Amino acid sequence: MEKIMSAQKAIDLSQTILKCATPSDMIMDITHYITLVFSAQESLYKAFSSTGITLSYKDIFCIGINKEKNMYITCR
Repeated sequence: MEKIMSAQKAIDLSQTILKCATPSDMIMDITHYITLVFSAQESLYKAFSSTGITLSYKDIFCIGINKEKNMYITCR
């Protein structure tokens, strides 16, 4: 569970954590979108680090969110 971040924090983080352009047909508010991406990346980081694999935000890509709010993520 992640607290929705402020608009300024979302804008600042978007430059770092997004690997593709923000969708033009946003299905949610930008603060919700960035919070969701950040939370997913953080969850993967914690899950992998428990196995001894260290990932960074550069290794985890959100490649899309559909209208049902299913998130598609890939790691390299």
